[in-house]
Amino acid sequence: MDLEARVRRLEELVAGPVFGDQTKTIRARRVEIVNEQGQVQTVLTITQEQAVMVLTDPGRNAKAMIGVGKEGPHIILTRPDGNVALRLGVSEKGDPTISLSDAKQQPVVMLSLTGNNPALDFRDQQGMVRLSLNVLASGTPFITCHDPQGTRRVSLSTIEGPNGHAFLSLHDANGKEHFFAAVADGGTPQFVISGTDGSQLMFNAGNQGTTVVVSDGQQQLRLALGLSDKNDPFITLYNDQSKPRVSLGVGEEYSGVAVNDSHEKGRVTMTVNADERPAITLRDESNCQRIVLTEMPDRSVGVALYDPQGKLMAMLSGRQDCRGLLVNDPTGRPRAILTFGPEGPALVMTDEFGKETYSAP
Repeated sequence: MDLEARVRRLEELVAGPVFGDQTKTIRARRVEIVNEQGQVQTVLTITQEQAVMVLTDPGRNAKAMIGVGKEGPHIILTRPDGNVALRLGVSEKGDPTISLSDAKQQPVVMLSLTGNNPALDFRDQQGMVRLSLNVLASGTPFITCHDPQGTRRVSLSTIEGPNGHAFLSLHDANGKEHFFAAVADGGTPQFVISGTDGSQLMFNAGNQGTTVVVSDGQQQLRLALGLSDKNDPFITLYNDQSKPRVSLGVGEEYSGVAVNDSHEKGRVTMTVNADERPAITLRDESNCQRIVLTEMPDRSVGVALYDPQGKLMAMLSGRQDCRGLLVNDPTGRPRAILTFGPEGPALVMTDEFGKETYSAP
């Protein structure tokens, strides 16, 4: 029976033309469509769970399948050996998927759309996701690499917004992040290196300068170094409570070292000013200077002692032409001056009004 005869026979079965007004229902669980040579080319199978139409070649090898089941509608294309090569489907929730399979029918590439989040996954022969490309509903893209156990090892993304930036993160076999690098939309770079004990090294370069910060395993700040916004270098050491104890800096006007107590109050400073004159200053808990050791403009050495209110109490000078000691009263007025000059030692004492009361020789 040729094709035309088959069509006429089918029309007779439904009692009239195919598109006529009168129709009849043909009930069957399996329908086969054959070619002119009588070879089956299409098989339609219907069960309670699914309906599947299989397209075959003349050798009855399945080449494509179209079906509707519990998992939703799907289309399957096969390889010459009959193994699945490509599957297109839509889930019950309306999420479409496309998967490509290897020669062993293992899905290795999958494109999906879950809600408003498209994703492209690449899998190994064991079915583990090794590379993922995602775009969130917010528009944020993600690229993620996984190891053979499925643990995330590499992440790459860009985040938009007021704090927008592009970043790269690296993880260990347990999924713990150990390296993070980012560049803000404004061009500010940053990276963080984390140790197995929780310690971190962070680098940041921005409008406020360039800094490298080191924290211990308890997330306490221990070291900071870098360049200020004026390109002045600095180093700061912290105790185990993140309090600065020692600072070293270089600036246009002076270079020096500052030592703080446990309450972050400066107690000792050692500086060299723009005139290259060194000085050492000791301060009390109120940040008031009490002892200052410095080099004088004539390159001699001087020592000054101050009371808790910052008033000069005594000064020792090591000038070459006239060494001396000055002692003031509690109000800061000079009361005794001891000098040693070319003519020998001399002592002058005054009253509270500055009037000389004693001198020797």
